[in-house]
Amino acid sequence: MTFTSRTRTLALGAFVACFTVAAVFSAFPSTAQEPPGRRDPSAALSQIKERAAVAVDLRLDAISEMETAVGDSNVVTEEHRSVLLDMLASTAAGLTSLGETIAADTEISEALAHSAKIVTDYRVFVLLLPQVRLVLASDGVERAAAVLGDAAATLEAASTAAREQGRDTTEADAAIARLRENLEAAKVLVEGLASEVLALDPSGWPDNEAARDQARDDVRDAASALREARGAAHEAARALHAAPAAA
Repeated sequence: MTFTSRTRTLALGAFVACFTVAAVFSAFPSTAQEPPGRRDPSAALSQIKERAAVAVDLRLDAISEMETAVGDSNVVTEEHRSVLLDMLASTAAGLTSLGETIAADTEISEALAHSAKIVTDYRVFVLLLPQVRLVLASDGVERAAAVLGDAAATLEAASTAAREQGRDTTEADAAIARLRENLEAAKVLVEGLASEVLALDPSGWPDNEAARDQARDDVRDAASALREARGAAHEAARALHAAPAAA
């Protein structure tokens, strides 16, 4: 493989895994108040149970989809894959059990209290799913950074060889410097991020909302830095290919 094709392959092989983190806030308005006293209590209880079942199923479906995404991911570390799958499975089991409890409730007050836990005890849409996406994205950034790091090393070696041949590598060296700068910025942004995100707990909501949002912003900034680094790698490869002989 020629130098140019190798460096281009390395640069193009950098996978920037940046998942758009959407904060989907879920409410349970139907259970906020007890039905009016004139309504048939048994009908009101049945309605609460039906709506609770829909809420549970909605979350279980979302968890199932995320389990597939984690299992199929080619960027997540095996350690994080195991942790994420355990988190998802544990939440699914808890929601399933809670749904069974609500289905067995005989009092409206019980059904209302248990229904509220679908949101408050698990925070599936506002915390759990974003946690999973952020960890996947962080691992993707680290993997892409490793590939771009290899590309940078190859480019630096090629630049040294070109200078020894009397060629002007000023433009290529400037691009390589930008590559290294953006690469380092991306790595700093996600350093320790996965551990911090995994430590967030539903019981801490909404106090830990800011931490979730900061992690999301850091991942986005890291992905942006990697795009800049990849562009710099392409620029360096082109400059080295066209580097003129020194005057």
